[in-house]
Amino acid sequence: MKSPAPRDVVHVESPTPSSADLAAPGPLYALLIGLVHAGLLLLAFPPVSWWWMSLIAAAPLVWLASLAATRGQRRPTLSFLALMLGTIPAWAFQNSWMIDVTALGYPVLCLVLALFPAIYVSILGRAAKWMPLAVAAPMIWVGVEFFRGDLFFDGYSWFLLAQPVIDAPWLAAAGAWIGLYGVSGLCAGVATAIVLITRRRIKAGIVTLAAVGVFVGVAAGGARPGVGTSEFVAGVVQCNVPQNNKLAWKPDQQVEDFKSLADLSRRAAGNDVDVVVWPETMKPGMTLDAESLGAERSAQLIYKLANGERMASTEFADATIELSRELAPPMLIGEDAFDRFRVENDGKGIDIKYDHRYNSVFLVRAGEVSPVRYDKVRRTPFGEVMPYISAWPWLEKKLLDLAARGMSLDLSAGTSLSVFDLPMKSSQSRVARAVTPICFEVTEASLCRRMIAGEGGRRADVFVNVTNDGWFGGSRVGRVEHLQLSRWRCLENATPMVRAANTGLSAAIDASGAIIQVGVDGEAWGINKPGVLTARVRLPEPDAPATPYARGGWLLPWICLAAGLAMTLMGWKVGRRASLGRSCS
Repeated sequence: MKSPAPRDVVHVESPTPSSADLAAPGPLYALLIGLVHAGLLLLAFPPVSWWWMSLIAAAPLVWLASLAATRGQRRPTLSFLALMLGTIPAWAFQNSWMIDVTALGYPVLCLVLALFPAIYVSILGRAAKWMPLAVAAPMIWVGVEFFRGDLFFDGYSWFLLAQPVIDAPWLAAAGAWIGLYGVSGLCAGVATAIVLITRRRIKAGIVTLAAVGVFVGVAAGGARPGVGTSEFVAGVVQCNVPQNNKLAWKPDQQVEDFKSLADLSRRAAGNDVDVVVWPETMKPGMTLDAESLGAERSAQLIYKLANGERMASTEFADATIELSRELAPPMLIGEDAFDRFRVENDGKGIDIKYDHRYNSVFLVRAGEVSPVRYDKVRRTPFGEVMPYISAWPWLEKKLLDLAARGMSLDLSAGTSLSVFDLPMKSSQSRVARAVTPICFEVTEASLCRRMIAGEGGRRADVFVNVTNDGWFGGSRVGRVEHLQLSRWRCLENATPMVRAANTGLSAAIDASGAIIQVGVDGEAWGINKPGVLTARVRLPEPDAPATPYARGGWLLPWICLAAGLAMTLMGWKVGRRASLGRSCS
């Protein structure tokens, strides 16, 4: 008679896997996965804009990571590179506008962006060996996306997984709780559920889908911003000055552009607006700050026109101030500002020097330049500053000469999140408290949150975004994506936005991220044309509470990043122990 088995030994019956089930994915498989992921991203983003593709775009990467966790991976280094190669078509198309800006920087950016899907699969493949895929996949996605978008070389927060979801209000509403990064995690959760169900882990897949659905339902029902009664009206000027004015804006062309700018401003002011808004640094001349203007006048700087006439370098500033006397509403104007601007003449020629130069927004009212101005805090990486590289000026110059046609990056970062108080015609009892993120600053969620939410409550009522967008050239796609990110900032902070873009797209956005108006002179979505938009938005009440995102939801990406690092370390230890076990046996 056989003796019974010990009580603590359990025999588990399991089907014998086929050879196909045991096959570990290799480089060709990884390349195919990358291509599928790239195709889904291209369908989700403009110009196709099938936002629902964001719900499945991460599925191929989660699938590959789950296979790597259960079957291992053949030639992992080559597979990593193959996955990168597969995703490059998406980055190459979406960033194609950069070719005219920096032909050498364009492929480098594409390669850097291609790194992160491969990093995600590598980390998740290790973490999924010891942690439920339904938990690890969304958390690691948020952590990797946040690292790429906010931390790596100052961040590049474009093409986040959930970015197109702003066109689905019921799903995007969760952003008022957990921000755009958090909604990307929800999209990754849906993709993970699809993978689990496909791999016959149906119960886990359904539970994951249900968890996402419950959270989305609760958020959609509880995150609707209250609409105030006060209407803020801005006369937006879209002047359509070519991008190359940054490098060579001839005095004669500045004269013509200023005439157009003044005419557009008169049209904008004639529509009973609270403020006239000019785009980023589109005012001809050098500055509007009083100290620098004084130095210009003392040095008697002049412009020589083609017809032989001469004009003082301060004439554009003087004409702008005079225009503000003519117009009833105040003006928000994008222009440079300086610290210790000075003109030196060594006998061989004139040399303009300064301690610091800022990309700024000025408030000009009734012939007076307000002492309150906003200096851009978050300089655009590789457009206005080279992260880390700028610490070595000689290296920065060499790289600029090589990749950016000798462009100079000498902007300093501002230190104050200034608020402009603008009287409103619709309400004699309050002013509109406006903050003015400049250009790509609207892509940085943490900065925009700090602009709106202070320690004592709401510190501002409306975003006024001034931007150039001329560097997108003829691309409508890049402009639409910039507008998408602006809409997320409105939703996250329950705050409307007025947007003045030099070459378009100028727009008005409500506190839920919905577009109210877009385009100038009645032409919706029009780009590369001058015109005027009378933008009308309703402000939240002055004492409206901050969103859950502003109160603490913004911490989620940091938590996910920390969890991802912990999972990476634990996955490495688990893999190392397994490797040691195999070598000992």
